[in-house]
Amino acid sequence: LGRRRDTTRFDIKPSIPTDYLQHSSCSFAIEATAARKSGQDRNGSDRFGASTILLFTMISVNALACCLVGIWFLTLGAHTIEGKDLPTSFEKCHRNDPQFDQCLRSAVNGAIRLLKDGLPDFGILPLEPLAVDSLVIEQGEPSSPIKLKQHFTNVRLSHLTESTILKYRTDLKKLIIKAEAITPQIEFAGNYTMDGRILVLPITGKGLANITLHRLKTHHELIGELVERNGEQYMHIRKYLVHFEPKLVTFQFGNLFNGDERLGKTMHQVLNDNWEVVFRELRSSYEDTFGYIFKKISNQIFLKVPMNKIFPQ
Repeated sequence: LGRRRDTTRFDIKPSIPTDYLQHSSCSFAIEATAARKSGQDRNGSDRFGASTILLFTMISVNALACCLVGIWFLTLGAHTIEGKDLPTSFEKCHRNDPQFDQCLRSAVNGAIRLLKDGLPDFGILPLEPLAVDSLVIEQGEPSSPIKLKQHFTNVRLSHLTESTILKYRTDLKKLIIKAEAITPQIEFAGNYTMDGRILVLPITGKGLANITLHRLKTHHELIGELVERNGEQYMHIRKYLVHFEPKLVTFQFGNLFNGDERLGKTMHQVLNDNWEVVFRELRSSYEDTFGYIFKKISNQIFLKVPMNKIFPQ
């Protein structure tokens, strides 16, 4: 999480009301444009590689939103959502507990499992799968080993609820939360179109894609600041950093080179034999993407409930 690159500013236009918990779709849409700028501080903000442009259009992150609702509302001590009592099966954590961080780790792990099938009474949909309607990634400079434009649609992210929180550390005085998780496998599947160059080889295709991250370790860091409204203090998440460390990544793109099986087989061998190089070039795009979405949705939660209710004594 200490690495830093040129940062990118996003212009965001949310397409649903802030009080999205009342909407059964639990969806969140973003229209975003990226503009390069120089200069950064130690912690960075909405950071993007200098050669990366990400455009999100109609991102329906229903499972993600509900996952964050579950983690923050159902495990950090909030006993109600929209006036409704939470199920007693959700573990509650209090900040005066000397084992507060350990309680959070246990509570979040429990919430992930309990929310797999959702909570219909609270408008929380099942966590499987996470749906992304459209995602465009353009990566690479002339000197980069990868120069690529990818457009994914109807994407489903699967196996997120198999994650286990390994560590949870909080510093409420500095408003910093850090977590580390392990997931046996995350599968990214959907329609794709792609054009560009990988290593020295041109690549083009349109069809079904499957990208699987195996034995994935994920690091999260939330950096907040206090804001006051109507006499109550709220936590505003100003940075959300995420870092992915997979042990293996496998790629499968159907209909590469307009269905040329020989060229497609050769390209898949190149991709999978050199997965570390390929993923290293693309990783920052996905890290920044999900960090950005996590921050937007987290703020819809943290700015809704006062600090003394999210983190009760």
